[in-house]
Amino acid sequence: PPMVCEPLELENNYDSGYLTIKESLISGKGNHHDGNICLDVLNTLNKVKLKLDMDFLLTVEEEPSKEFTIERVIKDGIEDGKYLTEAQAAVIVKTQLDNWHHFKPQSEKVYKLMYDLGNEFYLTHKVDKRGRIYAQGYHISTQSTAFKKACIELANEELVTGI
Repeated sequence: PPMVCEPLELENNYDSGYLTIKESLISGKGNHHDGNICLDVLNTLNKVKLKLDMDFLLTVEEEPSKEFTIERVIKDGIEDGKYLTEAQAAVIVKTQLDNWHHFKPQSEKVYKLMYDLGNEFYLTHKVDKRGRIYAQGYHISTQSTAFKKACIELANEELVTGI
């Protein structure tokens, strides 16, 4: 989840910005190493204070990022080299719908919790084995759906002038 206090400084590859968790900063099982992963860049990103755009969240309703249809599931299966019957696809669609109807209210609870805690938070970051950086977060993330990205703003706003 997002942090409501500033993340701890990262000191090595087996660290975390969280106060109680130490884990590999390199995503993926078996990818950990002690080589250079630019901890200074991760520390800089971790210190960016963010907030939720409450006007956006109160105005726009979150919608699924894909259609929950049997046709789409069958098509996606074919693209992955799997051939599904309509009955198999229907089970997958039901599971996806159930997951969505569970995820959306969970997200709304997390948004409310962040707002109630002052609407300022930080995201922590990790790298993959290629050095690409990823924001950590499930309900609130800068690397998610368009809706999730749109609901996050910089907490320290500045007026841009001189353009």
